[in-house]
Order: sequence, then structure tokens, then C-alpha cells
Amino acid sequence: MSEKILSFGTDQHLSGLLTAPTALAPEAPLVVIINAGIVHHIGAHRLHVNLARALAQSGAGAALRFDLSGLGDSRPAPQSIGFEAQSLADISAAIDAGFESVGERPVVALGMCSGADNAYRAALDEPRISAIALLDPYAYAEKGAKLSQLASKVADPTAWRRKLSHLAQTAATSLRPGDEAATAAEELAPLAEEEAGSAALNGRPFPPLEAFGTGLQSLTARGVHVLMLYTNFVAGEMREIAQFHRQFAAFDFHDRLEARQDLSVDHTYTMLDQQRALIAALCDWINDQAPRP
Repeated sequence: MSEKILSFGTDQHLSGLLTAPTALAPEAPLVVIINAGIVHHIGAHRLHVNLARALAQSGAGAALRFDLSGLGDSRPAPQSIGFEAQSLADISAAIDAGFESVGERPVVALGMCSGADNAYRAALDEPRISAIALLDPYAYAEKGAKLSQLASKVADPTAWRRKLSHLAQTAATSLRPGDEAATAAEELAPLAEEEAGSAALNGRPFPPLEAFGTGLQSLTARGVHVLMLYTNFVAGEMREIAQFHRQFAAFDFHDRLEARQDLSVDHTYTMLDQQRALIAALCDWINDQAPRP
């Protein structure tokens, strides 16, 4: 296994690290790992580092984990063209850099949360991407999911104790005469927002369900393989993977899309056993299901 730093993009402003097996098979893909939010290229809890090395050690592929413009070790782009457009340009530049190092080969784009959003958009824009692995991509609420989540919270004594403790601490430290109404409003507002949910999925803007389904359908029709892994991060929107299949039943994904959910796993795979299981699943999927020439 080897690792080397790459500088690429306009004015060499992008920085990444390529991890590759000592002997890389011609059909093995280049896996481009995209930032999760503003977390730089090591990934949450070193997930991207561990994944890249596991891919190389297993021979499943070479991995390029890099920072988008203005994040981590990458400088801002010389000219501003907007975040989404710049992200697409950065991902295309990463593919170019990877090809220069390991030769042209199938490309897998992989990302978590906003990184999943960027991987999805990049696949629509970039024909060299032949597979995408999306960790907690867009999820769309059903009434039943919201009610189930609310019922779980109401029945959870730990959640009530935590909230009551917070209210008591706030009252003891910051309550002033005449401020009772304002304090109550400030305390209740986050609760109301939390229970009501957000149309932007925890602050992330997302396309209408029909647009997302159409995009996935067009990708799979083109031959792109799609893996979607959901955690408890989207429990407010989705409580079972059967919901995804109900919502997208009208779309034909040409047997190239696989969706899974594990509500016992947190968004950033904090527990090491969960991270190891994720890495093993990704290596297996990339090795077995990512398309070959």
C-alpha cells in the first residue's frame, strides 16, 4: 500500500491524499471520497482514512480523499462560481488527478450527508462516475415516521430527565424577574422545531422527492450502481427502509440501486465496531457490485 499527497485543480488549489494498493488491478475502481460537511479529508472519527486504507489493503480499489475548495487543506477557488458548481468542478478535478496517478478506470463517488448530496449531483454531471455510495442521503418524511419518533421520545424517561435538568439549570443561572415568559418561549422553541422536523433535512436543502427519484432513475438507466445507507440520523423522516421503497415505487432503478437502514447506528459511526462494519460493507459492495469494464 502507498499513500501520496496530490495537488490539483485550478492553480493547484486543491489538496488530497491518494491511497492505493501496491498492485492495483486494471478493473479496480478509483474511489473519490468527498467531505462530509466541513469535516476535512480524514472524515468523522477518521472514517475516510480507515476506509481508504481498507480499500487499498483489500485490493478493492484506490481511494482519493480530498478537500473541496476552501475546506481543510484546500485553498479557496481563485474565482467564485457558487458552492454547488464549485463542488462539481472540484470532484471532476479530483477524478482527473486520480487518473493521472493510477490510470483511467471506473469511478466510485462516496460521501456522507452533504458529501452524499455532492456525490449524487456529481454523478448526474460527470459521466465517468459509474457508482455512488451515499451515507445518509436525502430522506423524505411520512406521517407515520414522525408519529413513531414522537411516541418514542414521549416514552423515553432519559429524554425527559435530560430536558428537565436543562430547564432547571437555565432557571438557576439566567432567569431574571419578568423574564419568565421569554425564557419559556426560548426553551419551547427548539422543542417545537425538533418535533416538527425541518423541510430541509437537518438544515440541508434537498430536491422534491419526484426530482430525486427521477435523478436516481436516470443514473441507474445509464448503468450507475447506487448504494444508499441510512442511520438513525434520518429517523425523524424514515423509520424503516420499506418506506423508501413505498415512496419510490413508481420509479424503475433497473436493479442497480440498493437501500439499507440501521437505526442502531449514529450518523457519524462513532462506535468503532459500527465503523468497522460499515467499512467492510463498503469494501464488499465496491468489490462485488461496482461495475467493471
